Amino acid sequence: MMLAGGFVTAFVPLNAPLEGPSDGCAAFFLVLLRVTERTGPGLTVRVNETMGEARPLSEFSAILSLGGSSVAELRPLAVGASKGALTFHDVTRPGDLSEGDNFTVSPLSPGAYRLDLICLGELIGRETWTA
Repeated sequence: MMLAGGFVTAFVPLNAPLEGPSDGCAAFFLVLLRVTERTGPGLTVRVNETMGEARPLSEFSAILSLGGSSVAELRPLAVGASKGALTFHDVTRPGDLSEGDNFTVSPLSPGAYRLDLICLGELIGRETWTA
């Protein structure tokens, strides 16, 4: 579609969102996670961007893996939630997952790490790094 010399692009999901409890979380909500700083033996993984309507923390969980094995799980996310090496910080928009919120991972043993962010059972964000 052409509009005043520019193009308009629309994104339409290929599959209709599911009805009921999962009501399209994975279809309409994506998160960009990034390692933003390394501090001593740990690091911070920041929610750099969210795409979709705000959703409450209670719909999210996070799984930290080392070498393919889960080492910490936060189910559900909550303000100050912490287990083992993984802690969640709700920095912005209290009660909702939003840009600026972050996870700290400490201490780091050598190896390949993965942080998965899950919304109502669907993977919506992932960051990987090597320590």
